[in-house]
Amino acid sequence: MLDDLLLLYDTVDLSPRFFQLTADVTFSFLFGDENPTQQERKRRQEVCEAFDYAQEQLGNFGNYGWKSYFMSWNKFWRSVRLVHNYADEYVNKALKRASGERATSHQPDHYVFIDELIRVTTDPVKIREELLNILLAGRDTTASLLTIAWNAISKREDVMEKLRREVHLLGGALPDYEALKNMGYLQHTLKEVQRLWPVVPMNSRTANKDTVLPLGGGKDGRSPSYIPRRRQISYCVYAMHRDKSVYGEDADEFRPERWEHVRPGWHYLPFHGGPRVCPGQNFALLEASYTIVRMLQMFGRIESRDPLPIVEKLAVSFTSRNGAKVALFKS
Repeated sequence: MLDDLLLLYDTVDLSPRFFQLTADVTFSFLFGDENPTQQERKRRQEVCEAFDYAQEQLGNFGNYGWKSYFMSWNKFWRSVRLVHNYADEYVNKALKRASGERATSHQPDHYVFIDELIRVTTDPVKIREELLNILLAGRDTTASLLTIAWNAISKREDVMEKLRREVHLLGGALPDYEALKNMGYLQHTLKEVQRLWPVVPMNSRTANKDTVLPLGGGKDGRSPSYIPRRRQISYCVYAMHRDKSVYGEDADEFRPERWEHVRPGWHYLPFHGGPRVCPGQNFALLEASYTIVRMLQMFGRIESRDPLPIVEKLAVSFTSRNGAKVALFKS
């Protein structure tokens, strides 16, 4: 079979392709622009690059504090202005549409987030903040998940083969929601990727009233812990997901099969939990699952071209510093 494969790309980094894919999906969802011109695509690329730079600098500031003092603040604020100005253009257009100041003969026939948001508030700054919040959640986290997933999967022929066997059951048909949900090994693989490399590796919560946590107090951390109002509690999801008492002695290894038996509950928080759980969880997993299945259907073989272990890159979200370098073969 391998003799029948045609090499399409000797080495290609999938990461920028994933970020472009999720950007297209997210921009369409946010602004309703499904068929951007080439000029608009170029603007989007500039906005995304500025967005990435600003995020990385904010991540550095959060992680290193005063040590990040020497970062290029001028470039940072130029990037922020570029992103804000782009979003403000769409906000102003949407506000005009909503107020009837400009008639339009074309109305989008699908859900557009900005139009629905204006039904709740007409504050342009608040609208912009909500749009950029969703842009971060919709573009970066899913693209980061796909990047790390393909970096990990391409290095493991056994995992790849099990995924291919599962995808083969579709018989070449496009996967729908139910089919993707029922692909057990695919879902186990995505869970394992998110366990080892959660795209939000650190998080915190602030108490809005005096409360008591059941654990965390005492010398051994097993006693109740009093948390006064306004106290911030930070937790490291990255470390929690590698707890050997929960995941076994091989907790640092990439092994999707562990999810056939592991039921970790609050020890597993890739989307966090409770009333502040990520609202885009199902959409992100659906988008990532669909992309992985379609790639396995399109390419007869996908080989890693990165001999190094995954090196993490932390900005506001978490991804692979080396991207996902692979060779693609068409059967």
